[in-house]
Amino acid sequence: MLSTAKHYTEQHSADESEECCLIVDDTKKKKSELAIMMIKRAIKRNVKFDYVLWDSWYNSSDSFKFVYDVLLPKGKHLVSMVKKNDEKYYYKGKEMTIKQICKSIKKWKENEKGIKYKSATVGTINKSSKEREVIGAVKMCFYSFPGTKRKNFKTIISTNIELTEEGVLEKYTNRWSIEVAIKDLKQCIGEYLKCMLKHVVKHILEYARSLGYTDIDDLICVIEIIIDDFWVSGYYEEKIVEVGDKLNNQLRKPA
Repeated sequence: MLSTAKHYTEQHSADESEECCLIVDDTKKKKSELAIMMIKRAIKRNVKFDYVLWDSWYNSSDSFKFVYDVLLPKGKHLVSMVKKNDEKYYYKGKEMTIKQICKSIKKWKENEKGIKYKSATVGTINKSSKEREVIGAVKMCFYSFPGTKRKNFKTIISTNIELTEEGVLEKYTNRWSIEVAIKDLKQCIGEYLKCMLKHVVKHILEYARSLGYTDIDDLICVIEIIIDDFWVSGYYEEKIVEVGDKLNNQLRKPA
């Protein structure tokens, strides 16, 4: 599933603009292409966001070029998780893997939560080009969380070089709240649809009866016409009421 979500990460006063992130989630289609299409659509529709947050699966030369050619000139940045694989970045005058870059930075910092971190500014490389030129610079941040071994560090990159390591981590973790919300919606949507179906079917039958249909066989013959007329008649609009607390409690699954 591909989804977008506006996520406000900071609350400002009324005369200030709110900071907003665009979240990119999984899809069964080619991820980088669909992500670019979705972001272009959001820009065209004037969806306001400051950051694109996506997982490592979306990282590619094409997606990085899109970020630098299209998003950065508009003041929009990328924050992304990256895998510890053989992918190379340009650092200290040569191509190095994430593990090599992390090892070359000796000193870790630590915050009050016990999270250790360090960072470096590196260049993303165009893998589709024989010259392997640098597409653009990113801040590559390494994190070692409490209770895990140092070698199991996580790596997140940001095109906003000015962000602190803690700021980069805060931006990326906004993805989690959106994913939890989507999971909750998936769990409730079945019950919600059943309630809506019963509610709407009842009113369609009442509408058919108001037109004089009392025989089920007669109704089946014209059901498509009845349904089309039902939606344009305004009949249903008069029946719509706010969902009460009782129905909300029925839909809400026990904790």
